[in-house]
Amino acid sequence: MSDNLGNKQIMAKNIQYYMNQRGKTRQEMCDALGVKYTTFTDWVKGNAYPRIDKIELMANYFGISKADLVEERTAEPNTPKIMTFYEQLNDFGKHEAEKRVEELTFLPQYSNQTSNYEVNAAHADDYMGAPDELKQLEEDIMDDENF
Repeated sequence: MSDNLGNKQIMAKNIQYYMNQRGKTRQEMCDALGVKYTTFTDWVKGNAYPRIDKIELMANYFGISKADLVEERTAEPNTPKIMTFYEQLNDFGKHEAEKRVEELTFLPQYSNQTSNYEVNAAHADDYMGAPDELKQLEEDIMDDENF
């Protein structure tokens, strides 16, 4: 393990991270670990460091290694910022985030499915640099009485 073993602040931050990720409350954690609420609160606030057996219980509860709790977490260098936020959500939050991202993929201004020219030409009086063919197409549509 790293030199950070025993660092109460790192432990506190990691416990809070995994609680947020899994949508767990302090009371749920206390019940699962068999510790007093005040004891657990001291861990989460970085005022105290849990014994190794409690670290092992927490790691098992979260389905992670003990190192994940005691060592400083660093984001992977190529991890998009959105994934860092996503990992902090509980299951309901993750579901909601996925719905929002899916909705964005259907909006032309956010999707690679439609060129920027098509979106801008349809919504701007000055055509915002759209090709001449697209300008003419829009004018023809606007002049069509049947459209």
